[in-house]
Amino acid sequence: MVRERIAVIVLLAVAVGCGGGDVAKVTDLPQIPTPAVEALPEAARARIEALLTAVRATPTNAEANGELGRALQAAEQYQGAEALYTRAAALEPGALRWPYYLGVVRSSQGKYAEAAEAFTAAEAIDSSFTPLQYRLAETRLAMNEPEAARALYERILEADPRSPTAHYGLGRALALLGDSKAAITELQQAVQAAPQYAAAHYELGLAYRDQGEPSLSARHLELYERFKGVAAPKPDDPLMAAVDAMRQGAGDHIGRGIALAGRGDFAGAIREHLAALEADPDLAQAHVNLVQIYGRSGDVEKAFEHYEKALALVPDQSDLHYNFGVLLFDNGRFAEAKKAFERAVASNPANAPALNNLGQIAERQGGVDQAIGFYRKALEAQPGFRLARFNMGRMLLAKRMPQQAQEQLEKAVEPQDEMTPQVLFGLATARVQMGDLDGAKRLGGEARLLAEQSGQTALAKKIADDLATLP
Repeated sequence: MVRERIAVIVLLAVAVGCGGGDVAKVTDLPQIPTPAVEALPEAARARIEALLTAVRATPTNAEANGELGRALQAAEQYQGAEALYTRAAALEPGALRWPYYLGVVRSSQGKYAEAAEAFTAAEAIDSSFTPLQYRLAETRLAMNEPEAARALYERILEADPRSPTAHYGLGRALALLGDSKAAITELQQAVQAAPQYAAAHYELGLAYRDQGEPSLSARHLELYERFKGVAAPKPDDPLMAAVDAMRQGAGDHIGRGIALAGRGDFAGAIREHLAALEADPDLAQAHVNLVQIYGRSGDVEKAFEHYEKALALVPDQSDLHYNFGVLLFDNGRFAEAKKAFERAVASNPANAPALNNLGQIAERQGGVDQAIGFYRKALEAQPGFRLARFNMGRMLLAKRMPQQAQEQLEKAVEPQDEMTPQVLFGLATARVQMGDLDGAKRLGGEARLLAEQSGQTALAKKIADDLATLP
């Protein structure tokens, strides 16, 4: 099927390439590269060989050159892709995509000055293409030109004020310019928009260190360690999506699937994971991930199916039992969920999310002291685990230990997101238990306002009702 489709492309290329037109002379162009295809998957090898045939048959066809360039870029053969994009850009000088792709592959090789040259050429064709603005700004940062990067990121934010990528980039530019305070403001907005943005937490840690705030620095460096395995947010890029679609390895499918799941596109995430299993049927991690993804999409039967398949391959993998436990918990099967989380902890005693969930199950059974024990173990394993910190604070409030509860909850206030109103409400409760009603009203008012701003109307009403009972 792949070869039949490629044959059509070749025929089209021959037909188009025979036409006239003002194009660069073949002698003025880089030589057509000879790709190394021996180690590539069969489908990728077949595609590249057919596209190479098309380019050799019609060397002045920009589309044929560019299509082979995309295939080589997908195979991470950047030098060959660079030559082909250079040819395509010369053959079709009014097309945005060729200088854009050329800039991307040059950046991938660390050729930042040449990449900026290509991106600038693309900008002259269409300056409104947002992914181009991001790429050029990133390149200016890599070239240590923070002022130029700053101007580009500010332009992006005028059109998209909540872009976490642009706030992160602007924060980095401001930090390089020596303005740590302004950098912190931008980086805080990045993590507010994307709370699991590991790189932004890392830069915040450095910026707070420069501002003489060691506790805040440590907090964000802990969050960096917690989230560094989470895919960073990135703007949609339809041109690069065409390249990504050519990647053939199972690991590439897994990576794309994880990113799609993070954006809530469960259908897309499932499709990519199933493609990974087509490439490697014994890839246990794909089954492990599908337990969670099918569970989140509501297809419990499929989630169970992949749990059984993963169990046969990796019976002692902690994440497998954790994902299965979450599936059971979400479906009200708490006794079975407890056993799954216990298996996760038996395989990995430092599995903080599993320990936290065991604490929540203990809470449901009325075991406050037992829950505190699990939350404490979760925090020992992962000190930056905000949810466990919040849960520990709640349980200490339940035991009427407000001073200790306040100590825990104060460490869970940042980053500001949908969880922050609950944390502030907990702090307000601690102040009530300590007899500080003015402090309770102040913190409760902040919590109510944030709840309203984030659309948590039920929580906002609960806070308002509780505040109304205070003298």
